[in-house]
Amino acid sequence: MSDLTLASLTSTSTLIAQSPRAIADHFGLRQDRVVVLIIIALALILAVGVVAAWWITCQNKGMYPALDMPSWNAGGTWKAYCKK
Repeated sequence: MSDLTLASLTSTSTLIAQSPRAIADHFGLRQDRVVVLIIIALALILAVGVVAAWWITCQNKGMYPALDMPSWNAGGTWKAYCKK
């Protein structure tokens, strides 16, 4: 038990003496993961904002938002509009 505690203590003390990059490598932390999570969060906020603006615009016209998907066989374009 004391050997395990001593080994843990020396491992921790050597980590403290190393650079922050070495500590991040040791624990598997990567800075780019944080950036990707922030970008995903911003994209979700933007998407919710666009849908909310579409909903409000249709409601002001007395309608509801509608989304039509093209046929799988014929192809075509997606249609987003306001429908009564």
